[in-house]
Amino acid sequence: MTAKEAIDLLETFRAGKVSREKVLRAFQTAPLVDLGFAQVDTHRALRKGFPEVVFGAGKTPLQVVQIAAKIFEREQRILVTRINGEHARALRRRFKSAVHHQASRCVTIEKSPLPRRPGTIAVLCAGTSDLTVDFTGSAAQITDRPVNMPFEGTVAVSVYLVVRSILLDTETHEYIPQNSGLVRPIHITAPVGSICNPTFPAPTTVIFRLILRTLPFSLHGNVRNLKELRGEPTS
Repeated sequence: MTAKEAIDLLETFRAGKVSREKVLRAFQTAPLVDLGFAQVDTHRALRKGFPEVVFGAGKTPLQVVQIAAKIFEREQRILVTRINGEHARALRRRFKSAVHHQASRCVTIEKSPLPRRPGTIAVLCAGTSDLTVDFTGSAAQITDRPVNMPFEGTVAVSVYLVVRSILLDTETHEYIPQNSGLVRPIHITAPVGSICNPTFPAPTTVIFRLILRTLPFSLHGNVRNLKELRGEPTS
């Protein structure tokens, strides 16, 4: 329910066209619904004007359908982003009004279409799913010189750089508050047979071992810097 829909409901109640019980049920909905695998924000539309957007990447088709169904119990429309063909087929089986926008990799579902208005739309995206570093498209492994990186090293370097980019920005920028985005799992993928994930035997670089040795010290130092900025004990 958006703020406008809430106002319309109250106006309808004031006109005596809807019962007090129906109004109370509409406003007594819990702000979060725990599905076990996801926390669904049922008050997003009331606060922001649009229901929570469902981020499909990293979720099974069944999970996406269950989240969408829970939101659709109370809302007039849903946007599901970062989906694949399996997600789209599952949503279209469950919701007859689902429209798959293939180029955008998203699905929209509406109970009653809104009037279309001209203008420019800016789309700002954020999600709570796992972070992913994807090396798809990397060059094939090299056979005549030690430039390949064992997958363990690719993972170590990727995690190091992601964490470093998050924490070290506080050295030159304003304090970054702790939030769920800073503690999301990081998934590293690299094609087998590429320079980031060679098949053995293959000549490989050993530089990544330096990263493995320095990573714990770098993380400790960065966390210490964050605590100093926040005025917390560093011991």
